[in-house]
Amino acid sequence: LVNNTGIDWFLPWPPQALLAVAQSFLGKNPMIPSDQFENVIDHVVMVHGSVEKYSLLFLQKLRRSNYVTPKNYLDFIHTYARLLDEKDQFILGRALSFDERKNTQTRCLRKFGHKENN
Repeated sequence: LVNNTGIDWFLPWPPQALLAVAQSFLGKNPMIPSDQFENVIDHVVMVHGSVEKYSLLFLQKLRRSNYVTPKNYLDFIHTYARLLDEKDQFILGRALSFDERKNTQTRCLRKFGHKENN
């Protein structure tokens, strides 16, 4: 009997707690524009809430449990911040690559006596 028993120790966090945690972890991120900060925080809270809602539907339809824990929420926030940084570095690299190609093209045009087209 004890071998197949599971206890659900995790109660859902109230939205205020989710909001406070997201603000605490993402508040120092310079990649989030200040005018969009509240929208990002609200979205993070909404996504976590939707996972809780769909986990209940998953349990009802397929009779399989998907536990949504505080660790999941923290991992989600950390993954969001990491991806934000990775994508910024990727875009910056692409922009620098574009500038380098444009400069090379300009040098070639000058070398062969063509006028530069802006």
